[in-house]
Amino acid sequence: MAETTGKASGGGLHELAERIRTGISVGQVFGEPVEANGRTLIPVARVAFGFGGGLGASRDAQRFTGVGEDKSAGAGGGGLAAPVGMIEIAPDETRFIPTSPGRWLLAGAVLGLLAGWLVRRCR
Repeated sequence: MAETTGKASGGGLHELAERIRTGISVGQVFGEPVEANGRTLIPVARVAFGFGGGLGASRDAQRFTGVGEDKSAGAGGGGLAAPVGMIEIAPDETRFIPTSPGRWLLAGAVLGLLAGWLVRRCR
């Protein structure tokens, strides 16, 4: 079996990194502006990416990879995009409008109930 060098495997990582770099843009966070009733609305999202990888040697590598060598490598990644609100631009003001303020209110209520329960339990 041919030996894999770091340079050869790194080429794929460099290509992946370049694709990610060119694919990430402000358009993934701010959507296309929409105009209505003299106001401009710009959708806003939270975008996150994560990647990782590793290379190692193992006595059990052949069992997992089916290759007769004791080396193995792996990599993975993922992304998330979630709406967080919109920017409203009006003739008299500009403001950010969150899409789900109820989530923060719910979290506060749950924390308040939990704190009350803990205080009552400790008495």
